[in-house]
Amino acid sequence: MIRKTLMLIYALSAYILATASLLYIMGFLADFGVPKGIGDGAVAPFWTAIIIDVGLVGLFGLHHSITARTAFKRW
Repeated sequence: MIRKTLMLIYALSAYILATASLLYIMGFLADFGVPKGIGDGAVAPFWTAIIIDVGLVGLFGLHHSITARTAFKRW
């Protein structure tokens, strides 16, 4: 019973966090209702931007590779 309750709390927390993230992304892209929009900030050199973007995509892929493992799902 406690395990199911904890799983439900975790699932609801993850759902709320994901929904809040999506709403923030929409506000960021529309430049509306968030403290910093897509048009704000300094412009970086081309290669710096490429390195940062590749690093972020790599972190995204690493996260999905780890959470796709059977051991992680079982945990």
